[in-house]
Amino acid sequence: YEKIHGEDRLLTLPEEGRGIAYVRQWIKEQCADEYHWQLDDDKSFKKRVKQNGKWKEVSATAGEVMGEIETYVGEYGNVAIAGPKTAAYSSGTDKDADGGGKILFNRQVCSFLLIKTSHAASFRAGTIEDTDFNLQVLTGRDGQGSDSENRGTPECTALFHRLLVKGASGSKKGGNHDGLYYGRKEELRAELTRRWPTMEFKTNAAGTFSSRQWGTFEQSVKK
Repeated sequence: YEKIHGEDRLLTLPEEGRGIAYVRQWIKEQCADEYHWQLDDDKSFKKRVKQNGKWKEVSATAGEVMGEIETYVGEYGNVAIAGPKTAAYSSGTDKDADGGGKILFNRQVCSFLLIKTSHAASFRAGTIEDTDFNLQVLTGRDGQGSDSENRGTPECTALFHRLLVKGASGSKKGGNHDGLYYGRKEELRAELTRRWPTMEFKTNAAGTFSSRQWGTFEQSVKK
C-alpha cells in the first residue's frame, strides 16, 4: 500500500486484536468525507447484463461497481448504506426476467459497504456487527429495549442485485479468526437477538433475516 499510495495517505490501526467491530468503527471515525467505503481488498466483481431477455454475468472492475453505486447514492439524501449483492447469496429474484437488475431497498447490505459517515449508527462489539449496524440505520434506534437510544431518523439501505461482489468470507487466516468471530456465531447471534428481540434470525445463516422481516421497513428514498 505504501509503495502504491504513499506513506502520507495511510492510516495505521492503533490497536490490534480487538475484532471487526472495533476496526469498522475506527474507520468510520477517521473519515472526513460524506460517504466512505468499507471493504476487503481480496474481492472480485461481476455485473449482470441483459442479453436476449436473460441476465448474464460478466466481469467488472471495482471502479465500475463502486462508481455506479456512488452515482446512484449521490442522487438521494437518505441512503445511509449501499453495496453490491454478495454473489454467494445470489438466487431467487436474480434469475427471473426483471429481478437481476433490481435495487432492493431496506435489505441488509454486508461485507462491501458504502456508508454515510455522519450517520449516528455505530459498529458494536459482541454481536454480528453489520446486521446490527443495518438495523440501527433502518429503525433509527440502537435496539428495541425500553432503554434504547435514538439514532436519528430511519434511513434507507440499497442493495444492488445487478452488481456482484465475490470472495469467500472466512477463507483466510487472521482478522475475524483467532476466536473473535468464527466459532462464536451462536453467541453473537444471541446478543443480536437480545438487542432486537422481535427480529427472527435464521438459524442457518448468522445475522440474516428472512425476507418477510426486511419488508417491514417502509421508508423510501428521497432526493
